Amino acid sequence: EVPLKGKCRDEICQSGRFRVSSQEDQTFTVWKDFRITFEDHRTRATAKAKQTIQKCELSDEQKATMDAAQQIDTMVQCMDEQVKQTIAETEEEIAYQANVRVDMGYDLTKYACLDGANVTLTPSLNNMTWSYRHPTTGKKKPHFVQTPFDTFESTATLIDQFITGAQCAALERHAVTVDNPDNGNGPQQHVPLTAKQDTEVVEILLKLQNVVESVVDRQISFTQEPLMVLHSFQSKVTSDGEQCTDGQGGDGAIDTPDSIMELQQSPPNAVGSVTLFCTSTDGAVHYPKSGVHIPGATSVGRALVVAHNEPHEETGLDDYMGEYVFCRPQTPNGEFKVFTFHFN
Repeated sequence: EVPLKGKCRDEICQSGRFRVSSQEDQTFTVWKDFRITFEDHRTRATAKAKQTIQKCELSDEQKATMDAAQQIDTMVQCMDEQVKQTIAETEEEIAYQANVRVDMGYDLTKYACLDGANVTLTPSLNNMTWSYRHPTTGKKKPHFVQTPFDTFESTATLIDQFITGAQCAALERHAVTVDNPDNGNGPQQHVPLTAKQDTEVVEILLKLQNVVESVVDRQISFTQEPLMVLHSFQSKVTSDGEQCTDGQGGDGAIDTPDSIMELQQSPPNAVGSVTLFCTSTDGAVHYPKSGVHIPGATSVGRALVVAHNEPHEETGLDDYMGEYVFCRPQTPNGEFKVFTFHFN
């Protein structure tokens, strides 16, 4: 206690001591009389257990009229009900927090797309180096790898200098427009399986196969149509900065002009996906439910590999990285091109 105007409260300068332990979620409360109380995850669990036992204690009348086996059965039944109630309350709280997270994510997505200058690359949780040996020349090249998202449910890995401009052009040469794709998203540009006859495309696929198997420990094959999808976006901002709005985009939870963004979903039960960043003056890929943001302008040549570890049992979608948004360029004459590939 620090003396106020030369005096301590009650004429005695008091002190209190506490020690930080290795336990989780520690809380220290200093009361006016300098009494210090301490809580952590263990003490809270112990207090909760004592509370449950107290609620299930038998009355004197019950003890007098029941034999030992009946008393034990009664207490077990009571405690079972108490535990079920506690679990139900916890699940309700988790569901509420999850809904808040998702709602906030959707609300923030529009700002993430519009404020490209200030919404930067999601910081990496850990970094590593992945090396790839060219199948023809035998030369080995190291690539800087970042991990912007890593949970039990899903992992996002970003690999630098993965694809060259010439390789992007090779993929784009094979792209054909499909008016009514199976996913119902309207006309798309598909890279068909016949593109595998191109040696430049084969080189990209070998590298993709290597990085997916090495970095996220997944086996992939290139046997399903389409081989890839080209997403190409032109800026809908005029030279005076006005938006050229042409309706509402997407049928998901985000309701906003499609001059700003385009909502996408991974196929149900997909094991993972790859996004190849080819051309970008601005624009971005944004994941509303996790907040992961990959700006296009600083990611040209990069590959984003997402592994879906635990898809939702009912929807088959990854609860964090299963939905994503392509943020359209917001500068006059802006351009944003990426290729996506989903694997099962």
